[in-house]
This record gives sequence, C-alpha cells and structure tokens, in this order.
Amino acid sequence: MLKHVDDLATIIPLENCNPLADSRTEVAYAASYLERFSEEAPRVYGDTIQASNPGCRVVTLKEPIGAPAEAPLTSLVLAELAHKAGFPAGVINVITALENTVAVGKLLTTDKRVKKVSFNRIDGCREAAVFEDADLDAALKGLIACKFRLLGQTCYELGDGFAASKTHGPLIHGRAVEKVEEHVQDAQNLGARVLFGGKPSVDFGPNFFGITVLADVTPDTLIWSLAGYFFSRDVNRCWRVAEALKVGMVGVNTGAISDPAAPFGGVKESGFGREGSKYEIQEFLTAKMVMTAVN
Repeated sequence: MLKHVDDLATIIPLENCNPLADSRTEVAYAASYLERFSEEAPRVYGDTIQASNPGCRVVTLKEPIGAPAEAPLTSLVLAELAHKAGFPAGVINVITALENTVAVGKLLTTDKRVKKVSFNRIDGCREAAVFEDADLDAALKGLIACKFRLLGQTCYELGDGFAASKTHGPLIHGRAVEKVEEHVQDAQNLGARVLFGGKPSVDFGPNFFGITVLADVTPDTLIWSLAGYFFSRDVNRCWRVAEALKVGMVGVNTGAISDPAAPFGGVKESGFGREGSKYEIQEFLTAKMVMTAVN
C-alpha cells in the first residue's frame, strides 16, 4: 500500500469524494492498521480457568470466525496488491454487484456459510464543548481539524477533490445533502442561528453543501453520539465530563482521536462494535472452551 500511495489516493476521490490531499493521509492511516494487526495476531490469547471440579482443567482457545469482506474501488485494488504481495488464493475475496442488487446482500446476510457480516460506516456527528478555562487557541485548532474532516467535514475550500488546493469535496450523494439540510433546519427550528453557510453550494455541483457554523444549538437537536470533545484545563472537570458523556469516544483537549491502537466506535444509533485495538480483533474471534479430565 505504501508503495502505491499515489495510485490509491487517486481512486479514493472517485468513490467517496474525499479530497486528494486528504486521501494520501487516508492511505497511510489504513496501512498503519495492517501493520498494527500483523503484530496483534500473535497476542490473541485464550484463558486458563480454575474449574469448580478439581479433577478438570479448563482453557479457552480464540479462533477466527473467517476471512473478512469489504467495499468498493479501493477493495479491488487492495486485493490485486495483496495477490502481488504473495497472499494465497482465496484469503482475500471481493464480490462486486450492481447498485441496489438486493439479492446479493440477502445472500451474504442469510447464507449459513457466512459466519460474520461487518458493515463499516458510523455516523460522523460529534459534539464539542469549550469551557471557560480552556486554551482557546488549542481548542480552535483542534475543533477545526476534527469537525470539518472527511466530508463531515475538515475542510476550508470547496471544489474538485482532485485539485491539490481544494480541501473540501462534495458529499457522497444527494441523500447526504438532504440529511445535512435536515440537521440545519432542525437546529434552527429549536432556536439555533446560522452564522455561516447553512445551505447547499449548488454552484459547485448538486452534492456540495457549504461549510456551516451554527450558534445557540440546544441539547434536543437530532441525535449525536459517535464522539464527544471538550477543552478544559481543570483535571477534575475533565474526568467528570468524560465519564458523563454518552458517546463511544472522548477527546480531551484534542480533536485527533483516531489511532490503530485505540478502539474507534460509537454508541446508541451511532453503531456498535469497535475498529482498531485489541477490541476489534475480538469481534472476529470465537472463544472455544476445552475441558480436560485429570486423574
């Protein structure tokens, strides 16, 4: 992957509209997961359990559910690179289908030979709070980075994702534009004010939505719960708030919380399960119990 960063980065804007400059970072970040989990595999430990029967010994063995399957254009290229790198035939398989091909999805989710189905995309809404004792410069820098990233969105200039000077491409489809409009309208109905943007940028194309800043947003707006961020110099407050937030991840005095060593995921309607860290690999293992009688 790292030898083909430019090639892979060129494909990403075609499939999810991510700007080219950000796509290069995305490829390196994805490669870091492969490096991390190649080292994590030997640490898939089972347990030795003290049985209630003194004549027995109990151990658990962690076994893989099966080979994984994933999504679109980059998957085709990654499969080709894997084969060139020497992966045995059948280890990585890519199934393609036309849009709205219900039969394929139904087969993958109902066939008894498929041991695990993993859908990977969770909602990008993340709330943030800046307390009165925070470092405002650090808070501004961190929030701009995390709130306007990946079409959710870390960007400052709309335009063609293939242009190096553009930091913000279109949303992935028309439904995404409608969803953002609904969030903005819901916030306004509950008393929020639009300070900047707040509407589609049709001059760029049908799937562009302008960078938007709202003020006076209330807690009863549409559900958010993937991650929460806050900035404060008060250590006690940091722990109180971090433990009180009903989110899957918390960023304290930082907007950068993604790391292959850390569990990434949400709660409630933002999804379940975790990506990254030892917790992700457990999602794809089963625990087999072995009890042995001892004389």
